[in-house]
Amino acid sequence: MKTIYVIASLLIISLFSCKTTYLSQTNQWNQSKARLERLSQEYPNFSLALQKQLAEAEEIYVQAEEQIGEEAKKEMLSQANRKASAGYIYQLDNWEKKVEKLRLDAIQLFEYAEKHKDFVIAGLKSDNIELIISDMQAYLVSIEVSDQYQAQQVVEKALGKLNRIQKVVTTNLREIEKRKKEEETAAEAAN
Repeated sequence: MKTIYVIASLLIISLFSCKTTYLSQTNQWNQSKARLERLSQEYPNFSLALQKQLAEAEEIYVQAEEQIGEEAKKEMLSQANRKASAGYIYQLDNWEKKVEKLRLDAIQLFEYAEKHKDFVIAGLKSDNIELIISDMQAYLVSIEVSDQYQAQQVVEKALGKLNRIQKVVTTNLREIEKRKKEEETAAEAAN
């Protein structure tokens, strides 16, 4: 008897999960479309490439709506969502998050450098990081892009520089953590 309830529960869950997946694909489409429209406004120089990407994704979306069967619609919606979120779109959308993470890590690094009079780390200087961020943001809004390939190149160049400076900051933060652990271990051993 218990087995029947378990099987029935699993069957009901699987039935609702298909609808949820289709609905989640539809919700994701709405979010992807809104993201493309928002990015077109935030980065007018990417507008042409983003509008082309949106048009291609909308073609797939229309094909999805014409499909018979929920599974076929779900698969086509998934393709439309992938098209509307491809590479540079995702990277461009997450640009501000990456910049904010770099700024927060840099603050933590410079606080340590100031507290411990670490002139090697202090040599990085917050001003230098802000200058790099400003340069890359200016670069992102200054290059007029007309297609997906060109947009990908511009975003990758900006992110490449940002990622290189993030790597330097992260490496230094890890070194600081390593030093702190060594100091703690030495202090525990002394006690």
